[in-house]
Amino acid sequence: MRVWRFVGMACMVLCLSACSKKGPSTMAKLAGTWELTKSEAGDPLGSTIEFKDTAVTFTLKIGGIAAPAEGVYIVEGDTIKIRIKLPSGREYVDELKIKTLTDTTLETVDRNGRVSEYKKK
Repeated sequence: MRVWRFVGMACMVLCLSACSKKGPSTMAKLAGTWELTKSEAGDPLGSTIEFKDTAVTFTLKIGGIAAPAEGVYIVEGDTIKIRIKLPSGREYVDELKIKTLTDTTLETVDRNGRVSEYKKK
C-alpha cells in the first residue's frame, strides 16, 4: 500500500506543479525524472517519478526490484491530480499539494499532511 500511495503522491505533486499559476514555466520545471529523497509517509527512498507531457511513470524500488506504474496527471492550481493503472489492473487516483517547486527540488504534501521531497535527476 505504501508503494501505491507513493506513486499517487508523486503523480499529484507533478501535476500540481505543471498547472500552477505560472503555467508553462511550472510544467517545464516539473518535466523530467524526480527521485524521492525524503518521505514522512514511509515510501521507499530512491523511487522515481517521471513527468512527460500529461503522462506520468512511477518506478518504486523495493528490495532492489523496480516496479513501474503508468498513468496521467493534470495540475489545477497548486494541486497535482493523478490517475495510475496499477500492475494489479486496478486504478489509483490521488491528489498532492505542491509545497515547493524549483528547477532541482520538489516538495509535496499528501491528504494527511505528510511531506515528500524529491530531487531532479
